[in-house]
This record gives sequence, structure tokens and C-alpha cells, in this order.
Amino acid sequence: ALYQGQAQLATAHLWDRETDRYNLPFATKMLPGMAVQVYHIVNRSIGIYTAPGNPKNIHSIDDFARADVRMVNREKGSGIRVLTDSLFLEHQIPVTQVQGYEQVAPSHMAAAEAVARGEADCAFGNARSVLGSKDVEFLPVKYEQYDLFVPEYHLGNPVVQRVISVLQSDAMRLETEALGGYDVTDMGRRLL
Repeated sequence: ALYQGQAQLATAHLWDRETDRYNLPFATKMLPGMAVQVYHIVNRSIGIYTAPGNPKNIHSIDDFARADVRMVNREKGSGIRVLTDSLFLEHQIPVTQVQGYEQVAPSHMAAAEAVARGEADCAFGNARSVLGSKDVEFLPVKYEQYDLFVPEYHLGNPVVQRVISVLQSDAMRLETEALGGYDVTDMGRRLL
């Protein structure tokens, strides 16, 4: 949407397998020739959802390929789906060997609920979505970076300036930290 001029700003949490970095590699890959500024929002823990007690003994992406394990996936284009597909590629796991790969949940909560209801044995998601849940266990895998992209030609827009100002405020940092599950260190810091 940014590249096509349909948005004034956008958030991203996309992992780049080639650099093992979040978001910044995509500034040039997805926005070629566009001058953008990138501001850090939060970091959050990403991992595997399982049933309580982890009855299938799932500990890594490699376990998703076992014949006795069924996953629920996320929609194409989501940060979690990019991470999941990249991990399958990195571990040389053909998605045709993954039970439930085509079963898609539209959110972290929906994926967690599918695991809680026994419709899937595992899914990838963020820790915040299952914070305090007794129905889903969370196994951390990666720390995800969540950032805000702003095309430089929109920086003069008062609404864009207000968003950046709020992101850099102590009030936003304190309110986000109070939610739990987010690391607000460097919130609002310009990365690019």
C-alpha cells in the first residue's frame, strides 16, 4: 500500500531469512526507490502454541513435519506466515509434508483457539495473545521486531507527525508496557 501510494504509513514485522533481521531489509526490497523513515515500535516474543503440557512434545519447526503433528497456519503475507514459510525453507521442510499447512487462521488469537480446541497441535504466534491462558502453552522461538514505515514525502502531514509524536511519548511507552508481553525499549527511535 505504501509503494502504491495507498497509505501514508504502515507497520511491519517481517523477518528476512537471508540477513536474519526484521523489517529494514524490506525497505529496499518492497519499496525500491522510495525514501522512507523507519521508527521502532516494540519487540515481542514469537513462538509455538501447543496444548497444555505439550503432549506431542513439539519443540521446533522440525516437529511440524512429523506425521503425528497437525498445524494451523496464518494467512499469506502476515509476518508470522513469512517467518513460518522461511523457517520451513531454511530447515528444508517441504510444506507438502506438513499436516494442516493449508488450514489458515486469520489472527494470533484464532490460531491459539484452534490449538486450544484440539483442531491443531501447534501454530506460530506471539506470546501476548496467549498471556495468562491455561488452554495454550507457549514455547518461545524468536524475538520479533515491530516497526513503523513512513515515506519521507508524508513527513509534513500533521497526522503523520502526530503518530510519530505519540509513538515517541512516555505515555505511549508506559501504556504499552502495562499491557504485558511487549518490550518497549527504544520505542519511537528512528532506525532508518
